[in-house]
Amino acid sequence: TGHDYDGRSTGDASVSINLSRMRWARFVTRPFFKDDDDDDDDPDAAEEAPTTTTTTVSSEYVSVGPGTPWLDVVRATLARDRIPVAGYDATVGVAGFTLGGGHGPLSRQHGLAADQLVAARVVDGAGEVWEVTEGDELLWALRGGGGGTFGVATRVVYKTHAPTPIVSVYFEVWDAALYEAFWDLWIARSPDLDRRWGGYWSHRALLLHFHGRRDDPACAEFVRALEALSEDPHRRAAAAAAREDEEEEAVEGSPDEGRRPSQNNEHLSPPTFDEEQQPVLNATRPPAANQQQAPRVPPGTGAGTTLWITEYASLLDLHGGYSGLRNPLLTLPGFATCDIASRLVPRSFVVETPERAKQLLRDLAGRYAAEAAPWPVNYLLGGAVADASVEADAMHPAVRQAVWAIMTFSPRTHALVRAALPNNVTGANFNHHHKLEPDWHTALWGRAKYRRLAAIKDKYDPHYRFNCWHCVGYVATSQSGSPSGSLREFDAAPFGPSPSCFATG
Repeated sequence: TGHDYDGRSTGDASVSINLSRMRWARFVTRPFFKDDDDDDDDPDAAEEAPTTTTTTVSSEYVSVGPGTPWLDVVRATLARDRIPVAGYDATVGVAGFTLGGGHGPLSRQHGLAADQLVAARVVDGAGEVWEVTEGDELLWALRGGGGGTFGVATRVVYKTHAPTPIVSVYFEVWDAALYEAFWDLWIARSPDLDRRWGGYWSHRALLLHFHGRRDDPACAEFVRALEALSEDPHRRAAAAAAREDEEEEAVEGSPDEGRRPSQNNEHLSPPTFDEEQQPVLNATRPPAANQQQAPRVPPGTGAGTTLWITEYASLLDLHGGYSGLRNPLLTLPGFATCDIASRLVPRSFVVETPERAKQLLRDLAGRYAAEAAPWPVNYLLGGAVADASVEADAMHPAVRQAVWAIMTFSPRTHALVRAALPNNVTGANFNHHHKLEPDWHTALWGRAKYRRLAAIKDKYDPHYRFNCWHCVGYVATSQSGSPSGSLREFDAAPFGPSPSCFATG
């Protein structure tokens, strides 16, 4: 679907399998394949939009083709008054998103996409078909072990959930003098927000979605807390005084700098795609044209923040409605290159050492200012993500213990976050890890889980026909494309990057 970072899904002397025509989403009565329609494997049978189902009874399981974008799944499930745990971007494909874990706006309420995976059909390198369900080791590996590793997933089956209306809250701090107060609020409140809140944030903005109604106390109370951040007269006065000071002297924007001057002291309109530096990358879209827009700006000149609230009838409306994939405003391409990295931030780091968490945000804000970098997008975790046992799937144990996933977009910010949160404390999110992640085996899965995944890889793909960058069992290839070593040899010392791994790609 194009959601790849710096060519991680490509390789020299390799064959790429196009699954884009395996596109469908239909309900099944139970998470087994006998209820599913085998015609779905015929590409010509998948030409029409997947809005129908194969059953006439209520079901909570949906069978999805690997080439299906999330908007198609949302459309199909909402037609039966259900909803999946989808990604925020409507054009993301379901398979790679899920097999790498899959964070989305609903994750704090229902868990990750991998937590919803109840069955899969996989074709291994020898052409053998495996239909796996709960209790099978291959399904365990598919829940976070990464795509393109054990075989080709030709069908996946998900749990679905009851839909709710959505309140989308965009909050931006555009006066740098209020950063410290914003960080205090976010550090204190984010770990224990009601799990119906989900979404994304940066060092100066929030894009959160509340899955419920605007008058729900859990929604209204947090919105009031955001309003109070700029309505407090003492903070407004401090912000005004700080702006006066900053006008008199140049700010170098070093990593130790706690504040930086606002680049625009005028009221900011809701974010749009034509802005050069989007606050939260692809996650900050303007409200859909058919939605009731409800801007709310705190009173007072120089209040320093913008609050924009939009109510949607459902996740489908949030994605732009039934025509979302044809709406150019919602499907614009991203960056030509994206030097992305991620780090999972443990709850203990935020709750037990709030000053360290605040210093990390302060240091990142300084680097973003010094580099004039686009604002990052970070994930809000916790809630239902923390409910699952760390042994229930292949994901790094740190996923279940994290309340944030911080994304960085430059070598210096990568190093800054890794130094604050090394591998002996946490790990990285597989779907957004850095292309040159040091000690990537440990960072992505942890030592124990990597060894178990390596054994499963050895069983289902012993000849290394699937050899993708930083996937389980990854080995560098020679110019002829043949593996340069066996998985057993690689597993003998799997926790330090070898030069050959970085010499090819």
